[in-house]
Amino acid sequence: MGFYSKKAVLFSHGDCPDGATSIVLARHIFTDLAWFPVEHKEIDRKALEEAGNLPPGSCFLMVDICVSRPVLDQIAAVLRTKECVIKIFEHHQSRLWLRDYCLSPGVTGEIIFDKAVCGSMLFFNKFNTEFPELRKYRELIELVNDRDLWLNQDERSALIYRLHKIYGDEGFINRFYENAAVTFTEKEKILLDYQQQLDQRQIDSLLKKLQISTDSNGFRMGYIYGEASSSELLNKAVRDFDLEYALLINMNTGRVSARGRGNFDLAAFAASFGGGGHKAASAFYIKIKKPQITDTKG
Repeated sequence: MGFYSKKAVLFSHGDCPDGATSIVLARHIFTDLAWFPVEHKEIDRKALEEAGNLPPGSCFLMVDICVSRPVLDQIAAVLRTKECVIKIFEHHQSRLWLRDYCLSPGVTGEIIFDKAVCGSMLFFNKFNTEFPELRKYRELIELVNDRDLWLNQDERSALIYRLHKIYGDEGFINRFYENAAVTFTEKEKILLDYQQQLDQRQIDSLLKKLQISTDSNGFRMGYIYGEASSSELLNKAVRDFDLEYALLINMNTGRVSARGRGNFDLAAFAASFGGGGHKAASAFYIKIKKPQITDTKG
């Protein structure tokens, strides 16, 4: 195995089937792999920290997520001194600058950017020839790509994403690492059916709280305060209420999820808040000022 037996760290987009699937694949490639599913708000700090901890000759990977440009410059400088390899597989509109980014002299690695396919598909396409055992994941990758890009050409892709919601990142990774089949067990079918019922009730409830407005660009938009799986809820809001885009604002976590028709660039909108994504689907975080409770006794 040579290089692939050396230490490797992989950062992927957290709480996302696309990012989780890339970890499933990487576990079949690297024998000494540490993996970190992270959000955009924490990638800069954590990636720079792990780059500093890497032993010489290691591999540093980012799939379906990438640090900011200044931090990538810093990481590349750190990895150059350790003769480490860096590989980036990214497809988000907010990281379009990667197409023209050149690693500094002395840094070994490659950057693959293509917004036409999801991150795990980029990773799969790179390694499946060299590692034929990855080919059993082709159907899973295609379903993840179908949903991640919101193509929705295969109804099973929604079920894959619902299964991820049930299992979470680690459970999803372990499930498909052990069993690449996209057919569901009887237990999984029961869980999926129950989750669908819960999701539908939640969507119906939250849509009653939808507030509609017109933004400064003249676009009709809507916003909802609450906690839910954003894609189904927001796409239904956009479709049923004839909106250009809709926002789901989670007041507990500060996460704002956005979905739209693509006329208003949500990737640029999210980037202005330090987030990222695609033109029609993005997310970012805002600071939530929570009330201070003081002791009034005495």
